[in-house]
Amino acid sequence: VLTGIHLGAYGLDLSPPTSLFQLLQQIEREKLIPRVRLSSIETNEISEKLIDLLMTSKTICPHLHLTLQSGDNEILKRMNRPYSAENFRELVLNLKNSIPDLSIGVDVIVGFPGEGEKEFHHTFSLLEELPITYLHIFPFSPRKGTLASQFPERVDGNIVKIRGKLLRNLGSKKRRDFYRTYLNKRLKVLIEAKRDKETYLLKGLSRNYIPILVDAEDKFINKEVTVKISAVTGEKVRGTIEI
Repeated sequence: VLTGIHLGAYGLDLSPPTSLFQLLQQIEREKLIPRVRLSSIETNEISEKLIDLLMTSKTICPHLHLTLQSGDNEILKRMNRPYSAENFRELVLNLKNSIPDLSIGVDVIVGFPGEGEKEFHHTFSLLEELPITYLHIFPFSPRKGTLASQFPERVDGNIVKIRGKLLRNLGSKKRRDFYRTYLNKRLKVLIEAKRDKETYLLKGLSRNYIPILVDAEDKFINKEVTVKISAVTGEKVRGTIEI
């Protein structure tokens, strides 16, 4: 996994400067590792070049975790975010049209100062309509020394909890719907070292970030195998290794 506090800005501080795109090109070209996953990346740092690379790559996993934070333009301005809800919508639709198997996770902050019912509705509606896979929900918490910590119009804690629950429920539905589209289909899965605690089955992650349980021997650990998805129960996915 390529990870960092600001992954999309990789290489800008190097001499000579480089970029995340150039790094991924090199990884793809030199086949240094069989597969690589990107961690969280800013919405405005997904370029057309990066999308084109993701479309054709045999190495980069079809999974992106995007930072939206709010689907309301006024709240985004208060957050000093360099994109709009319309930019985000266009990006997600472009990504899914270009890479149909892409899994898209989204970060959202609930209860940012000034978030009323209208602003929250804009966020919920945007996420509801778009083909995203899952949500990471964070309640706003003031951090000393930031502008946001001084903003008035704080949102009541009970309201934040209610809104957070609504978004978590939406995220769970999105995740289940995404998983169900792969029933009876085959996916490349990297089998992990530790078995599932509840079932003691082997577990692994598909390239597009679906956790999958398989009844198999330890010899498959740390190997990427082809798995046919046989059952999807809620957020539990099971499959069979094909040899």
